[in-house]
Amino acid sequence: EPSFPAALKLSEEESWFEAATAWRVLIDTPGGVPEALRSHAGCALGDALLRLGDDEGAVLAFAAAAECEPPFVEASLRLAGALR
Repeated sequence: EPSFPAALKLSEEESWFEAATAWRVLIDTPGGVPEALRSHAGCALGDALLRLGDDEGAVLAFAAAAECEPPFVEASLRLAGALR
């Protein structure tokens, strides 16, 4: 099971498929991501999906991230960019 730092490292290394898989597992696992970081994880998933050409998946990830508490303005900005 991936960790937040491991998923972040995959994103930083631009290993998009592996990063997207790790972020998805973390987001879908209860307790996989602390609530304060869920929007960040959702944005990272969306970024990875965009780079993989999955625009629809990215929009869904950014939309979910935009609904997280605490609010993360960057999620809304990325959602708007993905919808263009």
